[in-house]
Amino acid sequence: RWVGGLLTNFVEMKKLFKKYNTLKDQQASGGLEKYTKAEQLRIAKELEKMDLTLGGLSRIEKLPDALFIPSVQREKTAVTEANRTDVPIIGVCDTNANPDKVAHIIPANDDAVNSLTMMVRLVGESAAAGRAEWEKTQATAKKEKEKERETSKEKKEVRAQTVAEV
Repeated sequence: RWVGGLLTNFVEMKKLFKKYNTLKDQQASGGLEKYTKAEQLRIAKELEKMDLTLGGLSRIEKLPDALFIPSVQREKTAVTEANRTDVPIIGVCDTNANPDKVAHIIPANDDAVNSLTMMVRLVGESAAAGRAEWEKTQATAKKEKEKERETSKEKKEVRAQTVAEV
């Protein structure tokens, strides 16, 4: 289920993520023991509720580069927020959905659970593969830059020696 205001009210959502992460860290380290039992119970209930709504989103630092919506017809709030914040949408559209608001359309049956499960799995695998390839490319580029720096440093040393000899 879409958390309303996730994109359009992102500054406030980041504060909520920070609070959630702080409470989770305190809970893990035993930092909540300094509170009374009633406060601990209230915080535990609050954390349980936040786990359901924010658990998978808690590490988001910035607006996403793109948004995958498995059922454009059902997640109208997500579509509206993404369009307001200019986040491109990759969406599964059935014949009853309006594809005009979606940047990249995946025509498929968004009513069948098996169809949606397959689409989400395939998009997730593709995103993970793309991320791995991007990280590999970044690592290669970093190594090349370091190599260039070493080469230019060596050239500068050789020039300095040549100038000193002359």
